[in-house]
Amino acid sequence: MFHIFKYRFICFIKDKTILFWSLLFPIGLATLFFFAFSNLGSESNLDVIKVAVVDNGNKDFNAVVEELSKEGDNQILDATYTSEKKAKKLVKDGEVEAALVSSDKPTVLYRNDTLETQILKEVVQSYLRINATVNTIANENPQKMNDMVITDLIENKVLVKDYGSNAGSSDPTMQYFYTIIAMTCMYGGFWGLKSISDTQANQSDRAIRLNIAPTHKMKLVFIDYLVTFTLMVVELAITFAYLILVLGVDFGSYFPQVIGVSLCGVLMSLGMGIMIGCISKLKENTNITIISMGSLFSCFLAGMMASNMPYILNQSVPFIKYINPATLITNSFNMLYYYEDISPVYINMAILVGMGIIALIISYNVLRRKAYASI
Repeated sequence: MFHIFKYRFICFIKDKTILFWSLLFPIGLATLFFFAFSNLGSESNLDVIKVAVVDNGNKDFNAVVEELSKEGDNQILDATYTSEKKAKKLVKDGEVEAALVSSDKPTVLYRNDTLETQILKEVVQSYLRINATVNTIANENPQKMNDMVITDLIENKVLVKDYGSNAGSSDPTMQYFYTIIAMTCMYGGFWGLKSISDTQANQSDRAIRLNIAPTHKMKLVFIDYLVTFTLMVVELAITFAYLILVLGVDFGSYFPQVIGVSLCGVLMSLGMGIMIGCISKLKENTNITIISMGSLFSCFLAGMMASNMPYILNQSVPFIKYINPATLITNSFNMLYYYEDISPVYINMAILVGMGIIALIISYNVLRRKAYASI
């Protein structure tokens, strides 16, 4: 068995195309991300946002605006109270970034979608969430309502506890590097596809030779799975070493769990690659394209091209985070980086492993029924 393992390993590492896409491409992309976003995580003072405020009688929201407009180091808004007509003109002329309409349901009027308008929209959304929470408590548990609870909710107070080194520092660029690891894991599907293509006589001359060999096909598939898993472990080790030692990426103090999530992602991607190779009747190059595009789309949903994409999807189609492999991986990394309670990470790991097992079961049922009239 070791003899077969050794020669299959040599055979796999000679495939320079897959080595490029599963190892060199993620490293190159991580390097580009590093140079593109290296200054985003540095501390900088956000300019005070000039806004027009239309007072339509919402005293609570007015109090929020006044609090955010207080002069000092924490000032966020420079508010000018005016009529709605004048506010719209100020926005149109570019004299203010946006207008806040302080009605029963506050809204933001703006001309261009900028970072400042995103902040203002988040302020409004936070107020609406807090207001809904207060109303829910008042309706369901009025006995729990008191002045202190109301004050804390309105002022959006957060109790912070020091958990030592459990969490990493807050860095908005980390999401991009998480998707790099997710992409590396997803590209394990290339190796899974190659391994199964080499055991199907209708795919290549090498597969014909393997099929007429006395070794049982399922034994070959199992050995190939071990070989490709070993290859992916090596590639992940190189990628992590490059990100940490060269680029200085911090994965927090739960690094063993980070490795565990990555390995679960590899198990899933190898299974998916094998399954696609088993059930697809298309040419190998077409199957490679399917895996490549599927992996990129999965990483796109996880935030590779837009870091706020997971948040957008979580608001509209929340179940996506449980079925998209790249999102499962990146969400797990986020939990390990920012949270003390990491129990949901193990659920995500179980889902990834479950996906891989289901894919392997399907592949086994397809493979054991395959037969060739002649080779």
